Amino acid sequence: MRGKRLILAIPAAFLLLQGCSEDRLGFKDGAQTPESRKIVNSKTSAVPGVLILRIEDGAAAPDSLFDRLGVTSFERVFESATPDQEANAEKFGLDKWYVVRFPESTDVETAARTLAGSSAVECIQYNTRIKRASDGISRQYVPLRAAGTAAEAAVFNDEMLPDQWNYINEGDLAIASSAKAGADIGIRDAWKLTAGDPDIIVAVLDEAVQGEHPDLRANMWTDENGKFGYNAVEDSDNLEWDMEGNVGHATHIAGTIAAVNNNGTGVCGIAGGTGHNDGVRIMSVQIMDEEGATDLSSARGINYAMNHGAHVINCSWGYDIGYLRSDNDFIIPGRSTNPLTANAITAYVSTSNDLMDGGIIVFASGNDALGESAYPGAYHDCISVTAFAIDNRPAYYTNYGPGCNIAAPGGEDYSEGAANRAAGILSTMPTESLPLFNEFGEPTGEKSAKDYGYMHGTSMACPHIAGVAALGLSYMKKLEKKFSRDEFISILLSSVNDIDRYCRGTRYTTLPDGTGTASFGFADLNKYRGGMGTGSIDAWKLLMNIEGTPFATVQAGGLRQIPLEDFFGEGAERLTYTGVKIDKADKEALGLLADPAVRNGKLEIYPLLAGAAKLTVTAVGGGEELGGGESMGGTEISREISVIVRNVPASENGGWL
Repeated sequence: MRGKRLILAIPAAFLLLQGCSEDRLGFKDGAQTPESRKIVNSKTSAVPGVLILRIEDGAAAPDSLFDRLGVTSFERVFESATPDQEANAEKFGLDKWYVVRFPESTDVETAARTLAGSSAVECIQYNTRIKRASDGISRQYVPLRAAGTAAEAAVFNDEMLPDQWNYINEGDLAIASSAKAGADIGIRDAWKLTAGDPDIIVAVLDEAVQGEHPDLRANMWTDENGKFGYNAVEDSDNLEWDMEGNVGHATHIAGTIAAVNNNGTGVCGIAGGTGHNDGVRIMSVQIMDEEGATDLSSARGINYAMNHGAHVINCSWGYDIGYLRSDNDFIIPGRSTNPLTANAITAYVSTSNDLMDGGIIVFASGNDALGESAYPGAYHDCISVTAFAIDNRPAYYTNYGPGCNIAAPGGEDYSEGAANRAAGILSTMPTESLPLFNEFGEPTGEKSAKDYGYMHGTSMACPHIAGVAALGLSYMKKLEKKFSRDEFISILLSSVNDIDRYCRGTRYTTLPDGTGTASFGFADLNKYRGGMGTGSIDAWKLLMNIEGTPFATVQAGGLRQIPLEDFFGEGAERLTYTGVKIDKADKEALGLLADPAVRNGKLEIYPLLAGAAKLTVTAVGGGEELGGGESMGGTEISREISVIVRNVPASENGGWL
């Protein structure tokens, strides 16, 4: 598998690289022996002194071969702390995976071929070193406006919320000259209904999150020992957010998901609560050390999240594009180069938690600007996230096409050809600046942003979907609703706005050429049409879909008529309507010039402001008058309707997807 360097404001996503060669496993001209066919991946980038084995059911460990290799330890990859966990491990075959360690001086390929000679061994996987292909650059936050001039759109009192265009975008040119109103996730009105729930757990598989960050601490998950999570590299609870090589990537991701809201400082998180200890909880699962992650650490991280009740897993990383061409290439042991991680993912998405019959795992689609998603995100049981910029158009780096499921804000460090950090995604950063290193482990002399900063990439788009999913689960719990995992994902992926309308023409932006250099120029946006996923995520629509409340979308700035057939049936035009109720706060939020009314079977509304609100339309079901008492007539019927007002006109299909 080829390596890839991205430079010039590299999106802060981790593209994880694995090795392969001539026939993908390193055997020239496909010359494999029966033993070597058990070896599923290449020794390129393999960690010395370690092999991962899958043992046949009921087989004894090949002790004689262990003696020959000087094996120092032989243990299960996935440990079970309870009988239920053990039963689940046996159900999905996780109990068949073992890690064997031997002196690093032993040739790892020789060791693999030796062990492959045992009938007890079903397959062997080198513990591939998964390297970072991002320089992890972050930009320091600098206030964009004088104190006291914050936008009125702010829902909570967090001072930086007006600069988080990815949440509430009113086309503020103080942020970027290319800012377009509505290029956000529709969160402002969703926060009226829920801002999170502490019983919902989101695991961040990445570097370690700085759990003591003042804008994260209250929303951190802790284990029985008061620790913020798990170090899958060391198999311990010793999380090292400030170790050499870390860049603050995980801390930035965690802030997008659940920075503490309404605490008078810093940024907001999508599901960060209302300042009353009611945000979702972030579980930090460290899969990376100073050299990156491994197959072993990533699989163990997924298993830990599953065993400790994580409802959502955020994975802002993925393998390089090119050597996995289908889901079977990823999941079938005889074809997969990483069956260990594939097995862990299958178990996670199929294991019930306290809300659903399986977990939700979200991946970045990748930053190659290529026409397919990276795996594991491309796998059909995962959600792969593409990225758009502050103008609602595809970010220059985002992957698109097959395997990509949904779009979210990823930002860009450039806006219309000019450097502009504020067009990136603003979130929490470690409270100490961390030194940055290049791909060869050499110091660059640069440091990470401190406290709060900007990053961009599909790494940043990914936690928007994880955060909105957590928000939806919070609302589902609040309403005591029940959905299967598949039902919830279907609702999530259909709670979107049309993005294809922005995938046409050209756009002046960064043009990476894949060789380590890049330039500015006009990018063709037409190639993204149909490839960014179902659309761009809309948190309000997700909550309405969870409620079961139908919604209609109109443009701000004029009298709008909404046909009521979809809400009251095909006879809606002939019904007698008795009123429309909307509360004062919602009326003011939409800037209504007059009370909504129904005429000729259409709801008439005159909104001046973008936003969302619910109203109730009542009518007589059967006749022109209500029955009751001394009169004979119909029954009162009512429908609650959500009206979504945008600053842009409807798309070609007459509405927003």
